[in-house]
Amino acid sequence: MMAAAHDTRRQSFVLSYRNASRIGAVVLLLLGWRALTALVGAAVLPGPVETVGVATEGIIVEGWMLANFVNTLAALLGSFLVAVGVGGVIGIVLGSRESLRTVFEPFLLNTYAVPKIILFPVFLFIFQFGIDQKIAFGAFHGTFPMAIILMNAVREIPDIHRDVARSLQLSRWQNVRYVVLPSVLAPLIVGLRFAFNLSFLGVILSELFAAQSGLGLILQNALGSVNRPHIMGVTFVIVVTALLVNFVFYGVQRYLEFNWGISVDEGGM
Repeated sequence: MMAAAHDTRRQSFVLSYRNASRIGAVVLLLLGWRALTALVGAAVLPGPVETVGVATEGIIVEGWMLANFVNTLAALLGSFLVAVGVGGVIGIVLGSRESLRTVFEPFLLNTYAVPKIILFPVFLFIFQFGIDQKIAFGAFHGTFPMAIILMNAVREIPDIHRDVARSLQLSRWQNVRYVVLPSVLAPLIVGLRFAFNLSFLGVILSELFAAQSGLGLILQNALGSVNRPHIMGVTFVIVVTALLVNFVFYGVQRYLEFNWGISVDEGGM
């Protein structure tokens, strides 16, 4: 009992320390931002208050950013779901089949290493302008980390788990549900986070280069007209959106770590 209470107190202390560290990092970042604004001038680098004001004005007050924000979120959701579905299937199949993994793993890893922006014209030719092109390009970014992480996780499932599944004569779906998914739960959360981040990157890049709507388009227009408040406001919305979703993923990871005793290892990437 005393050992359990000690472990609980230790976990609470570690969690509180991590939360305090994150809050401290945010405060230091804002103070540094404000100091830099004071140094170079608000005309060159709008400060935190001005940037939040522009973002609030664009989404809530005047709404000039709202429709584009919704369009970007729709493309992001579509690309994320495609990346998770396609990458998840590829990862599970390659992780389960050594013969297929031997053939396709080098191709998967080498393609992942290619700067994907150079392939953007191909997506533009195929999907033209519109949300389909953004979803496809975003999913292309997010599929690879999902597939690679799940492939490595499935490959590391203990042989005894597979032997038990065979002895119980589980079907392929039952094997995935009762053996594979519980064994890869922690890496799956990491894969989802990487897939989201890179899908978001792909969507924003596609909007910067060729799009009819979206936050990337507004950012490109602001860059072209050197509208610094709008540049900072749109960038702030993009960063905050990414951080909020990542905090959700980190929260799930911490829940698994402290309540289920599952250690989330990100070494697969």
